[in-house]
Amino acid sequence: MKEVGISKGAGCSWISVKNSVHTFQAKDTCHERNTEIQTMLRKLKMEMKSAGYVADTSLALFDLEEEERESEVWHHSEKIALAFGLCVIPPGLPKK
Repeated sequence: MKEVGISKGAGCSWISVKNSVHTFQAKDTCHERNTEIQTMLRKLKMEMKSAGYVADTSLALFDLEEEERESEVWHHSEKIALAFGLCVIPPGLPKK
């Protein structure tokens, strides 16, 4: 039985953890564990940038400043779902 899975639909992403589905939209801050999720997103962003990752902002809204475009990319629904999963999955448990 699969305990964790992330799926992507039009405009939202969801993650199933122990038979409970958590749904996220871009820039979503409504989840009860939002503080943990945002902390994890910041941690991932720092680690990825230090490893050389550069966000592709070419498809972000054209009427935004570059910094805002980068923020848009970092708060896609799938990144929020992933951050939530990393917060709730016990260390050492395989992530699929």
